Amino acid sequence: MPERIIHTLDGKRGGFLLIVGIGWLAIGLSYALGPTTQSRARGFSWLPQWLDANELGWLWVAAAIVAIVAALTSRRYPRRENWAFGAVTIPPVLWVVIFAWATIIGEHPTGWISSIAYGLFATIIWHCSSWPNPSRYHDVEGGSERT
Repeated sequence: MPERIIHTLDGKRGGFLLIVGIGWLAIGLSYALGPTTQSRARGFSWLPQWLDANELGWLWVAAAIVAIVAALTSRRYPRRENWAFGAVTIPPVLWVVIFAWATIIGEHPTGWISSIAYGLFATIIWHCSSWPNPSRYHDVEGGSERT
């Protein structure tokens, strides 16, 4: 429904990207600026020290910015949505790999749960990326009327 309030959004896809972008911004900032919990540290412990959860959190922030900008300009530049859907898919897919590998090598025995959750995020985004926007026109007694 954000597309009804913000008129620069291109339908449902633009609204979806705006919502995901805001969510990704919150997730990214929680990783980048928040304290590293013991669970997070265990998931990322197998990576080089310069690729810890705080540093990789900025990837979520970058994807969020791409999604928000693309969403807010999507009515005028609808092809930006494709790039945004790609950008917001990358962080959760990377998190699937990070937590799954941490589970496999024994660093984080319950990391598989996080892998499933982040995999669900990525799958939902992938699924929604293929949806067309609803038509802006509908038939009204044989003619067309813009909605």
